[in-house]
Amino acid sequence: MDIKKFLESEYSYENFKKFIFDKFYGFEENNIDYEEPDTNIEQKHILKYKFMGSCQLDDKKEIGFFEVITTEKTDIENNRVSLGNILKNKASNELLDSAIAVFYNPNNPSVWRLSFIKFSYDENDKQQVSNLKRFTYVLGKNIPIKTAYNQLKNLKYPSLIELEEAFSVDKVTKEFFINYKDLYFKLVKDLTVVNQKNITQQEEKILEDNKQVSFYIKKLLGRIVFLYFVQKKGWLNSDRKFLSNLFYNFTKENPNINFYDEILEDLFFNALNTKRNNDKINLGGNEYEIPYLNGGLFEEDEYDKTDLTITNENLKQVLELFDSYNFTVIEDTPHDSEIAIDPEMLGRVFEDLLEDRKEKGAFYTPREIVHYMCQQSIINYLLNFYGEDNLEDIKSLVIEDKTDTKFIRNNAKDIKKYLEDIKVLDPAIGSGAFPMGMLHEIVAVLSNLDKTADIGQLKRKVIENSIYGIDIEHSAVEIAKLRFWLSIVVDEEKPTPLPNLSYKIMVGNSLIETINGFDPLEISKNNKGNGERIKRMKDKFHSYFNSSSNEEKNIIKKDIEKDVDDIFIVALRNYQNKLEEIISKNDLLNTNASLRKKHNEQLQNISLIKKIQKEYEENRFTTELFLYKIYFAEVLENGGFDIIIGNPPYVRQEKIKELKSKIEIKNFISYSATADLYIYFFEKGFNLLKKDEGYLTFITSNKYTKARYAKEFRSFILDNVSIKEFIDFNGIKVFESATVDTSILNFQKIKSKNIYFNYCDIDITYKKGSSIDKFINKNGWKYNQSDLSIDSFSFSNPKELRIKKQIERIGIPLKDWDIKIYRGILTGLNEAFIIDTKTKNELIAKNAKSAEIIKPLLRGRDIKRYRYAWAGLWLINSHNNPPIDMSNYPAIKEHLDQFYSQLEKRSDKGKTPYNLRNCAYLEEFEKEKIIQPQTVKEQSFCFDNKGIFGDVSMQFWISKNKTANIKFILAFANSKVFNFYMRKTAYSFGETGTRWIPQFLLEVPIPKVSENRQKIFEILVDYILFTKEQELNKEALLFEAIIDGMVYDSYFEEDMKKADCFITSRVEEIVKPFGKYDNDEFKKELVKVIYAIFREDKTLQRGLIYSRNIEVVKIINGDKKND
Repeated sequence: MDIKKFLESEYSYENFKKFIFDKFYGFEENNIDYEEPDTNIEQKHILKYKFMGSCQLDDKKEIGFFEVITTEKTDIENNRVSLGNILKNKASNELLDSAIAVFYNPNNPSVWRLSFIKFSYDENDKQQVSNLKRFTYVLGKNIPIKTAYNQLKNLKYPSLIELEEAFSVDKVTKEFFINYKDLYFKLVKDLTVVNQKNITQQEEKILEDNKQVSFYIKKLLGRIVFLYFVQKKGWLNSDRKFLSNLFYNFTKENPNINFYDEILEDLFFNALNTKRNNDKINLGGNEYEIPYLNGGLFEEDEYDKTDLTITNENLKQVLELFDSYNFTVIEDTPHDSEIAIDPEMLGRVFEDLLEDRKEKGAFYTPREIVHYMCQQSIINYLLNFYGEDNLEDIKSLVIEDKTDTKFIRNNAKDIKKYLEDIKVLDPAIGSGAFPMGMLHEIVAVLSNLDKTADIGQLKRKVIENSIYGIDIEHSAVEIAKLRFWLSIVVDEEKPTPLPNLSYKIMVGNSLIETINGFDPLEISKNNKGNGERIKRMKDKFHSYFNSSSNEEKNIIKKDIEKDVDDIFIVALRNYQNKLEEIISKNDLLNTNASLRKKHNEQLQNISLIKKIQKEYEENRFTTELFLYKIYFAEVLENGGFDIIIGNPPYVRQEKIKELKSKIEIKNFISYSATADLYIYFFEKGFNLLKKDEGYLTFITSNKYTKARYAKEFRSFILDNVSIKEFIDFNGIKVFESATVDTSILNFQKIKSKNIYFNYCDIDITYKKGSSIDKFINKNGWKYNQSDLSIDSFSFSNPKELRIKKQIERIGIPLKDWDIKIYRGILTGLNEAFIIDTKTKNELIAKNAKSAEIIKPLLRGRDIKRYRYAWAGLWLINSHNNPPIDMSNYPAIKEHLDQFYSQLEKRSDKGKTPYNLRNCAYLEEFEKEKIIQPQTVKEQSFCFDNKGIFGDVSMQFWISKNKTANIKFILAFANSKVFNFYMRKTAYSFGETGTRWIPQFLLEVPIPKVSENRQKIFEILVDYILFTKEQELNKEALLFEAIIDGMVYDSYFEEDMKKADCFITSRVEEIVKPFGKYDNDEFKKELVKVIYAIFREDKTLQRGLIYSRNIEVVKIINGDKKND
């Protein structure tokens, strides 16, 4: 079959049948008539449908085939036809795993849809379809089919997995982004001016500034992409390939005239941004019908007033790229995806192009997570009015679109009003994923409650009254606005002027409102009129949002800007004058440190004020702060926001030094000098929420649950909020390019007693892209907030929590056992200071004195359980305690000289570049110690008494005053109980492992047992160390199992006794210590005898076997999933 011809031709039943017979083996056609749909939703778009038949896929899965004929008015290209109930019923009856369906309108068969649908069945009723997910190609005449052709051409007798690949959205996303990114960088590089001879100073300045060039190209591409979506609606001269046709027709006749300068600018500014009679515009000598779109996307800015341009060749490449993909104005949902470029995908592409995206901690949140967080936020908000007793009804309304329950019928009017009044803020909006998600969910509920609602008008109303966003990146704000405009375009039959979003989605620093404590908007007796003036501005913002006349819009905007200048800029100038007057009186000769510091702070504040004024004059915004009390005054007057939602940037503390110096940040309760940026978004969000009602939900790094820097934050959370939900994505990679593990925290701005919240660990059993809500319902549980501690938010299920509390009740924290933990040596340049044995021998051969400062070295990866596998590495210990004089070690100095330029630059150096940094505990390496890797995949602690050193990837424990029995401690460190406790408390890095650092290790409770009992553990450790050394593996394994049994005895004595397990007392009767003068042969004989006794001893074997069935032991061992 000619697959390409099939995809680019108008639809016919016979061609579809040929496609099925060609691609699917064993298809049997049904000879049944067409059926009509039963539900109102499906009757709206479906005239009739036919179940054509089914067959088995290559993996024995069953697939069905459907033809769906739509109603006359259905626009196939711009509508997704709902047939969920039809497919669910048919799938259940026929036990289908998947289906392929064609949708076409017999009045226009030149455009049709080819969908692949995958079914999920209810776990309790295997014949009941619980969910379906649809993936669709739009095909036919004059439709780009490149993606469909590439992904379907090699399909032959596929399995279900291969079908999913053939209908994959991810492939088109990645491919489009790669091509788009390459094109973007080319345009940035090639940006020029129309007339090189008359280039202005302003144009030269822009072309030399990569950030300005990037902004210009992003905005230009954004405008062109927007028009690709608009032309899809047929709004540009009723031509769905308007831009390409316009370009090729014009350049064919005028090859030497710049199309952007001559035509595209005219289209942008004189057509799309200018109201005209009958929407007519002359472009290049021809008349076209182009709507006035308003909104601000096509407003002429300072860049547009220059002669900056892109060449015809560059523009041709843009159009060729966009023409090769199908664009859809409908954003995907978690259950329905179109294999095309949709506005959500556009958001991902643009956000990926943000400068220093990773450095600024901006990561795009996957669609299914946005969907889940938005739905839960609305559910929580509605519970404020109806309480937990009505949770299931509210969930069914928000998640399942059910409106036929008694509760919903009785409360529909009030629910509608509450949702119309909701106020939502994303303080780090990025490309708008979360506010867009909130818009979709609010509109979905409102339109379900009122089936007659005009969706386009409803969206405008919700955006105007409910949605607010801020971002420090100007580019991000422009992308977000573009997506909101597109969202309106989707649901409007005819083009109408778009709303103006300049005061809804804004540029600013959402964390800051003051100039180091000075609030320019504070109302005082000197500016009482400002308060009333700000209140009057509320109506101006609404008028501006709805204004569709450029003249009227400009008048309102100038009026708003004058208000801001008179309130904000005047306050800045007055404060600047005040500071300058104070500075003029300062005694600059005074050497008092406090006065000098204050003087410098005053100078810095003046500099900051000048910077803000300059920014504001040039851009009408500042990235230094945000004027909540002006722009969002309407919300704050009513108590604050109902919902604050988002994905704040993940920026490490060392990169926000300037921000941390701000007094406003230092005044946060959760402030810590080492806290990462996202921490402050939580507290700022809390401050902006409505008291006792508002909800905040963020997806962020989960480091705050255990990091030292977040102790104040944890305290703030426990003292001020009611946690509603904590979803831990520990070990699941949510963001492709982020290395952090993430979590969702949802809290309400109210402190209640006896608070229980939903907790769920999203583990590897979760399938990416599937319903998070269903996974949480199945795997989550209720957690008591009082079980959280400011020292660490450690989450366990109820049974694990009881075990953890028992461990803490019996044991004494390791820090109280005279144990100190130190890290390995940080060299700053391992390739210079860490050498192999060959190099070590060469250095000693050159100068025997070299041996004095060359020490054996371990890395974290070399450490195993009870032993280490030394890799033959050595440390040049040219320490700084006191500084080693390298002239005494000429061979080593000569070796280090090879790296001198690097040694000199490193921060970790001592008195000279040859010296290591200071290490106050250098002599501790020589002591008897326990060694461990810092990042643990498998629990590994070993013993050393030979003075071995370690690099920074390892840590070692010593008994500072030699009062602790190191081998007794080692036995517990390698036990399953210790592993359980650490896994529940320490940092996890997903696949990388768990970070076992002193902060957590020193809190592990070790039972305080008698010295005689400690001695038994020590004897067993000696057995293990010897058997490991002698490679007596089966003996070592049994001795380790015995230690685990003794550790269970120590913590869970009652449980062990009830199960008739008496391990420790029996071991005490059997073991014998090694003698001081015992040789290896004697030791080997002894351990073999002990091993044989252990193997045959009924008490011990019964204890080892029976203990496996004790519930606490099974949980600790991870033998079963516990609720």
